Amino acid sequence: MYRDLVILLYVSFDLAKCIGSYLFKLNW
Repeated sequence: MYRDLVILLYVSFDLAKCIGSYLFKLNW
């Protein structure tokens, strides 16, 4: 269970990073 939580955290962080960079490019 703990490992699944870590993987979920990793995935959500990576997704947030992708969305953040996408919005950053959109704003420029």
